[in-house]
Amino acid sequence: MRGLNSLREPLSVFVRLANPPSESAGGWEVIDDRGMRVLRRRLSPGTSGLIFSTLLGYPLDPRVYLLDADQEQVRVPSWVCFFRDYCGQDPTVLSAKPDQPGRATVVALVDPMCHPESWSSIAIAHVGGKERHVFRVVETHPALGPMAHGLEIPFRGGYRPVQIDGFRPLVVDEEGRACVSVSPPPGRTIAFGFDPIYSLCQDTRQDSDAASAATNANWVPVMLRMFAWAAPFAVWKSFWPADVPPLIYTVDTEAGSGYYDPARASCTWSIGRRFARDRLDMKTEMSVPTAAQRLERHGLVGSFFVDLNAVRDEADRTALRKAARHHDVSLHLPRIGDHEAWKRTTSDSTATRDALREAVFTLAREIAQPIGFRYPSWYRKSDTHDLVAEVGLGYDSSSLAHPPFLIVPYRMFSSATGEPLDLWEFPCREVIGAVKASSSIWLGWRTRGRHCGEIRRYLQSCATLSSLVVLCDHDMALGASRRHVHGSWRLDARRLRTILQAARRTTKSGRLRPMRGSDFLRWWTSTRQIRLESRTEPTSGGFRLTITAQELSKDSLGATGGRSGELPRN
Repeated sequence: MRGLNSLREPLSVFVRLANPPSESAGGWEVIDDRGMRVLRRRLSPGTSGLIFSTLLGYPLDPRVYLLDADQEQVRVPSWVCFFRDYCGQDPTVLSAKPDQPGRATVVALVDPMCHPESWSSIAIAHVGGKERHVFRVVETHPALGPMAHGLEIPFRGGYRPVQIDGFRPLVVDEEGRACVSVSPPPGRTIAFGFDPIYSLCQDTRQDSDAASAATNANWVPVMLRMFAWAAPFAVWKSFWPADVPPLIYTVDTEAGSGYYDPARASCTWSIGRRFARDRLDMKTEMSVPTAAQRLERHGLVGSFFVDLNAVRDEADRTALRKAARHHDVSLHLPRIGDHEAWKRTTSDSTATRDALREAVFTLAREIAQPIGFRYPSWYRKSDTHDLVAEVGLGYDSSSLAHPPFLIVPYRMFSSATGEPLDLWEFPCREVIGAVKASSSIWLGWRTRGRHCGEIRRYLQSCATLSSLVVLCDHDMALGASRRHVHGSWRLDARRLRTILQAARRTTKSGRLRPMRGSDFLRWWTSTRQIRLESRTEPTSGGFRLTITAQELSKDSLGATGGRSGELPRN
């Protein structure tokens, strides 16, 4: 199968059974994942067919049921995509309790929250609203995985406190009221007073701004963990190649557009100054090789988001082509002018589509095939990401990651229809505030130090929590000469070195892995197409549970994800 054979790195598949099987599963490793016993197997490239078989002494329905009274709600497709993307299976949509002899995995989408039935694994309340909350973990619990007591996690959307007799709170709101609760033993039901998956889906449709668009992204791995803990049986896919999260160092390549004058062959600030140093360091021909060398010196690889207005001649194109042999080339701005021109263009969808399509064609013809995109000045309209997906770009990195940085890629949804797109969001953190100094290196020294500390904590947190790292830098800083003053600013080489060294330490420790954005995207999209089909059959001595791996084509992914009329159901 092409999709499975295209994998260059192994994919881990995890299985959890609430009750132990009667026999061990050959080829599977037993691990203790923060208090939860899990089976793991790494699938090598080309693996397909039967991957898991064990004997159970009890009946088990391995399917996931999505219980919702109104199957036309947009909440259902968002949850279908969640299970499809992260677990490799389609849930069966029901309007009533499944009639099964054994306990089934039921995710109940309720409105409003009432006392969950004992047969449901997770109950998710639907509450309208867009307010922002900061929730706090009040119990270190296996269902929460790495989320320890006291950890704060933001949420944006509708919410109502969970008030259920006998349930104890795991997560509380700002006033100490329960928003996530768990049933008393031996039950394993978890109740949510909000819907993080639907809220994230809505955020991607609106894609309002960089600061808030990824607020709910932290909840994807949390929800997957809670599902695995609460369900009688769960199977899911790893987020990372060989279980090591990538560190993607992105570089907005735009200095040659705003800081270089081609007519004078000089940095704009150096014009007329007799003794100015390094007059060409802002030209793409110079800034890209310098940035690449600095990354390589620290064992890192870059993903250069190119502003085509900064590519002025063959020397610039040659520099980018050379960089693309080891690093990545993606798109930042079509050849339409500066960032203000981009803002004007986005008001016209047709003009935006044409500009993006021409930019992708130009980059592919002159330099390399672009894979990702970042909005100039972070600016977008609600439908801009639809156009980015339409022109064939695979990922966007224009939303800011939020603490505690439990970040994994998440799917974008169409602004108009709510259908899933072949476009993934890689949330990022900016570096520029830590490395761009004023004309005097001492002005803003403490502020830059604080920003530098935030980047180091971001790296450390992602390494500890096994999360995606995307750093957003600029060639005007990473590619600048150390002593050249560019008008009102200059490079803080010490802070830049501190950040690069911190990134290198986390990668050398093996907890993060330097990767190009295109390499990770290819692995990610290939593994998201792998379907894991679970079955149980009566046999002598019990029930045989099997899991097979197979490819789910992109056509199938797009065909049912956004239209509730085509959702799997009983």
